[in-house]
Amino acid sequence: MTVRDTLLDKGLVGPRTTLGTDLAAAEADIQTIEAAYNKVVDGLLNGCFGSAGLAEGTNANTFKTVNDVYYTIAGVMYKKAATDNIAMTAAAQQADATKCIYLVEIDANGTVSTQKGTEVAAAATATPPTRSASKAVLGWIQVVNSGGTFTAGSTDLGAGTVTDTYVNLGFFTTSGHANEVASISV
Repeated sequence: MTVRDTLLDKGLVGPRTTLGTDLAAAEADIQTIEAAYNKVVDGLLNGCFGSAGLAEGTNANTFKTVNDVYYTIAGVMYKKAATDNIAMTAAAQQADATKCIYLVEIDANGTVSTQKGTEVAAAATATPPTRSASKAVLGWIQVVNSGGTFTAGSTDLGAGTVTDTYVNLGFFTTSGHANEVASISV
């Protein structure tokens, strides 16, 4: 038995690896760190800084932001005042007995829009769609149907067949960038 074998047996040294294996592992670590860094940078460049306070709007078929919100698009800071009666962006009809997440986004002009995710059975786990380019995520509206269909912008969020849940996202409350949002499920 060699000295190395004795040290290995006692757990004082690790098994030998080839330089190529070590370099491949280091490269994989660098790629993981780089991806995490890019998520943080993307969130700072295109993110929401605080809660918009999403809630059902005063008028039928609308939602609102109850808080002023600061956000960035391409690294430029903007402010959007609290706004009532925002219409949801037209989207394909959501079937009965389904759950769907509608991502609420804002652009550099302060225009708030929604993006429909993929419908799933009401008891299943829904995931939000990926953030649109050059927009920041304010949050999402989860719509669960029971006893009727839902059409964004046409069906009232307060309808008896709709259970709506509002989730606010922001860089300092929860990640507001695409990659992190896509990994959240409800």
